[in-house]
Amino acid sequence: MGEFVLKNCKLVVDGKDLSCDLNEVTMTYSADVLDRTTFCSSARRRKAGLQDTQITGGGFTNMADEKNEPTVFPLVGSTNEVVTLVPNPSSGQPIVGDRAYHLKLITGDFAPGGSIGDMAAMNFSMMGDGMPARGEVMQRSTALSSSAVATIRVLGVRGPQVQLSLGVQVLSVSSSGAGLTLHLEQDSSTAFATTPSTAITLVLTDASANNGYFSSTAAGSTLDTSYRISVTNTAGTTDSSMDILATVGLTNQ
Repeated sequence: MGEFVLKNCKLVVDGKDLSCDLNEVTMTYSADVLDRTTFCSSARRRKAGLQDTQITGGGFTNMADEKNEPTVFPLVGSTNEVVTLVPNPSSGQPIVGDRAYHLKLITGDFAPGGSIGDMAAMNFSMMGDGMPARGEVMQRSTALSSSAVATIRVLGVRGPQVQLSLGVQVLSVSSSGAGLTLHLEQDSSTAFATTPSTAITLVLTDASANNGYFSSTAAGSTLDTSYRISVTNTAGTTDSSMDILATVGLTNQ
């Protein structure tokens, strides 16, 4: 992916897709740069400090269910909101392999308003609660079931200070009693072993609708470079169906 025009940016907050009411969004990933210059220095000396992430955005106020006002307003001051950002979906909607970021944030402010005769606008800002995960879309399905075919993606070798992270946004669930379990599996080869190791397991039920999930492994080195998500039905004899966006990424600690 080279240069691109920002047209179909996808922003999902706790299982609610806010994208179509936004006309701007920015993710800022930064680090404090601390001055450590002493009297014996001939030039400024600096050291990297704490890292930070912020997501800010704006667009038009929408008070319908699952849109920006009923989603973001109650989140001001709350913790552990799961946000997924896909800056440039390849087909207008996210597909497997698209660059993606997911992270936990705290909403700092939500500001709807405007002048008479204007479209009702709104702006918001969210502050990082931990490190962001940079990776790819691993599963995007409007009707995910246990028959889903796992797509294998290569993310590379993890170093000793790197975590593997899974972000899942559940936009809707087919019916009461639904249940699926997602298994994030890893292997050293794209061929995958007969019994690949499972890095993260996430159980979803009908109560998971309109929610976001963030799970990570402990930091540590591994030679495994290939990953996939397999799905099993945990709702009994009737297979479940869910609308989900799942992203997998690496987080530096």
